Amino acid sequence: HAQALPKRRATTLLPDEALEVTQGHVRLARGARLACDAALLAPGPGAPAWLRDSGLSLTAAGFVSTRGSLQSASHPEVFAVGDLATRIDMPHPKNGAHALHAAPTLERNLRATLEGGGLSHERPQALALSLLSCGDRRAIGAWRPSGGVRLPDHATRERIYRTWRGIDDPSPRVRYFRLHQE
Repeated sequence: HAQALPKRRATTLLPDEALEVTQGHVRLARGARLACDAALLAPGPGAPAWLRDSGLSLTAAGFVSTRGSLQSASHPEVFAVGDLATRIDMPHPKNGAHALHAAPTLERNLRATLEGGGLSHERPQALALSLLSCGDRRAIGAWRPSGGVRLPDHATRERIYRTWRGIDDPSPRVRYFRLHQE
């Protein structure tokens, strides 16, 4: 977790915004100018610019506002999940695990819409793992914004990755569920 970064002579600044990155320096919104050999910026997800002119209801951050059914709050014929959307009834962090978890509900609701059936509501996972590679076959993981967890060793992470890649179904939803059944 975050204690691993100082061992690698890294400075962690949370939260702050990098206004300028030049060779050897990063200028921050709070006024600090930091010398660095290399800057690692993790800005988080950003809404694509094209959404501004889409006519869809957007959050203040520019993401598609969606309901529990994963439909746009303003255009019920539009469904959105993942980094493109924000649930207005139950906001949660942008994370690929949330998008994969929403896939079965999205599929059911798209089918129901086409066939004239009732829609389901998605229940987001309470926790999802976020990873940041340290570059030395180790990673930092966090289950929630307030803290981190120790991760499995490299061999275990490789086994999980190989299992994921070895599942013969191209559907991320099927791969996700088969991986978690083991």
